Amino acid sequence: MLDILFDQEYVLDAAIEEAAKDARAEGEAKGVLNSLRSLMENLKFTAEQAMAALNIPENERDKYMSLLGK
Repeated sequence: MLDILFDQEYVLDAAIEEAAKDARAEGEAKGVLNSLRSLMENLKFTAEQAMAALNIPENERDKYMSLLGK
């Protein structure tokens, strides 16, 4: 009986941890998008220039380009 309760608690903890991880990643992406849009609007940067200014790794730039709708 205790094993079942422990397993259920473990599964619940893992699900909560995964949800928190997803929420952090989503929040980070929103923050980056806001920064990109600000650079593009206020400083008239292209999306590429804004990503370079924010030191966004090359392997993540396609993701942000699609989120920007470009």
